[in-house]
Amino acid sequence: MTVSVFQSRHNCTLQPLLTRVLLVAAAGCICFASAAQPETSKAAKHGIVNVLVYSTYAQQPPRRFEIEIMGEAGKPQFRKVVRSAGEVELPYGTYIVRGRAGLHHPFERRLVVQSPKLLFLVGFSFVDQGESSIYQTPLSGRVQNSPAGKGRLWVRVLSVFEPFSGEAEVDANGRFELDAVPYGDYMVLVFRDFTVLKIQRFTKTVREEEAVVDLAEK
Repeated sequence: MTVSVFQSRHNCTLQPLLTRVLLVAAAGCICFASAAQPETSKAAKHGIVNVLVYSTYAQQPPRRFEIEIMGEAGKPQFRKVVRSAGEVELPYGTYIVRGRAGLHHPFERRLVVQSPKLLFLVGFSFVDQGESSIYQTPLSGRVQNSPAGKGRLWVRVLSVFEPFSGEAEVDANGRFELDAVPYGDYMVLVFRDFTVLKIQRFTKTVREEEAVVDLAEK
């Protein structure tokens, strides 16, 4: 009976001590978790870039090509070379991407990695397309059935597979023209001031087709 009383008193004495030990241990775990957070944050500062490679008119890519990825802001010594399309893991930051392939124009474009996943298109265009020695020629077009209203009417031409874009104002007769536009596939956006009126796809070939956008058609 005496031993039982002694054990009871001993347990009463140890209970506050055990409580303090558990609290300290819990606090240690919290501190450890806090210290581990920067590592998780650091690991998240990488993005997976899915590199797609095309040639003129979105045909199959060249059989052999080399793509060089070089660090720009904050990563002057970074350099990575890839010779096949696919996923590339890159730290967050800004890069210059240069591509080379036989019988194609060199490719250069800026890449900003600031999300976990993104798509990056490398478009190679032929030096000589076999049908014409002219690579870049003017692009003429017209906008039909423009709705009445105030504001400047203009177009923006965006290449689908190459890093080209250009703008031109639409005159009173509904016509516009851009200089030195490569052959290829484009999206033509028609604006009135900063409102998009229509988006239409257009293919520029050696036949020098006119880009016609009819705002009355849906």
